[in-house]
Amino acid sequence: MKLYHYTSIETLALILKHKTIRFSRLDRVDDPDEYSFKEDGITPAHYCYVSCWTKNDNENLPQWYMYGDSTHGVRIELDSDMFVIEGKNIAPHFFNDNFRSVYRMMAMPILSCGLLRDIQYIDDIGVIKNRVFHDLVSQKAIGFKEIGIYKNKDWAFQQECRFLFYMFPLLDNGRVDVNYVFNNNISPKLPYIDVPIKEDCLNQIQVMLGPKVTEAEETIVSSLMQMFLNRSDYSYSYYSGKL
Repeated sequence: MKLYHYTSIETLALILKHKTIRFSRLDRVDDPDEYSFKEDGITPAHYCYVSCWTKNDNENLPQWYMYGDSTHGVRIELDSDMFVIEGKNIAPHFFNDNFRSVYRMMAMPILSCGLLRDIQYIDDIGVIKNRVFHDLVSQKAIGFKEIGIYKNKDWAFQQECRFLFYMFPLLDNGRVDVNYVFNNNISPKLPYIDVPIKEDCLNQIQVMLGPKVTEAEETIVSSLMQMFLNRSDYSYSYYSGKL
């Protein structure tokens, strides 16, 4: 299955150079309703990292303006299995002992619902709070499978899907202590994490130029693709008038 992501030429350069996709912490996304709710000082969005895409291969003008650098960016196309997944872990060679010791956090196992999920658009995202927080006998629990997959219907034009994974902060001694973390509202510190892409998937990336890309910007995209992919077979937006 193909997925599509609207972004800037600068971000394309970083994707091609580092062979990674950036996952942002959920409280850094553009819809404040997704990260505004909390309970007892716990903000669930702090534990969730997302990369936002769409399955819709038809061009979306609002997406071009909002995320494609005001139509001066690009839309990339990649296979949905772009990440290395073994068992229930994403890129295990990346989230290794060195990662955990440096950043003091660990990736939670992928939930049974999978790494890629469709956004559900609802009337009142506030009702999700009751699905996220659970009271156990002696402690609080968070329903992570309910985090990061709901948005208000006002955003339905995006037809969004997301890759999601969840990170848990470690104590200074490297141990996991769920009660201590939640009771003290300790969250992962990184605002984003760059996750490696399968090299064969990256080599098959398709790039579409935004509707108002200039000659200079097109030259930059062509040079980037030639440098990192040894090809420059990009396409033009329907709205550019060049088709």
